[in-house]
Amino acid sequence: MLIEKKDQKLEVRVSLPELELIDRAANIRAEKRSQYVRRRLLQAATRTVSKAQSLPLDLQDYDRLQAALAAPVRPLPRLRALFNEPSVFGE
Repeated sequence: MLIEKKDQKLEVRVSLPELELIDRAANIRAEKRSQYVRRRLLQAATRTVSKAQSLPLDLQDYDRLQAALAAPVRPLPRLRALFNEPSVFGE
């Protein structure tokens, strides 16, 4: 098991009621405040990144996506003409 060195510091300002709530939650989980905050922050960050990288579809939308991907490509003459024009970047 690889143990990463925790050498970066993160500071956050909270109100007294927020701090008390965090402490209460940490005590319920039998964790130190910093352990609790770190664990929960990483869970939230992981969820946020995961949601941004996924595309949840119900069965009907999934079937529609599969049909669209399997369909033949429709001609797009304006797009083809655009690709035949010189680049605005001069390349």
